[in-house]
Amino acid sequence: MSKDHSLSFDFPTQSNINTAKQGLTCGDRFAIEPCQGNLDPGKFIELKITLTANENPSFYEGEVPCHITWASNKYSAEDNDITQKDVIMTAQKESLFLRLKKTSNLAVLIYL
Repeated sequence: MSKDHSLSFDFPTQSNINTAKQGLTCGDRFAIEPCQGNLDPGKFIELKITLTANENPSFYEGEVPCHITWASNKYSAEDNDITQKDVIMTAQKESLFLRLKKTSNLAVLIYL
């Protein structure tokens, strides 16, 4: 986490689609809370990640993108006099990926 720059984050697969159809196989549901937000410099946030499996066994893996936009101030001053009009906001973007992997174990019960 940066000590100098704030950021905004967005998990687009969570914020832009219907929660009933989240793109996972076999009817599984996946949720990230919060799916969007802002962080001030030096701060952190805990994410709640929930995978609700369907009753059918399944195996898959993939990645969930998170788009990060870093905000920073750029100063252009003359004679070391910085005024409000000299502050220019710039933004840098990057993507991070949360790895998702699901396996199922089957228990076989034999009744005699």
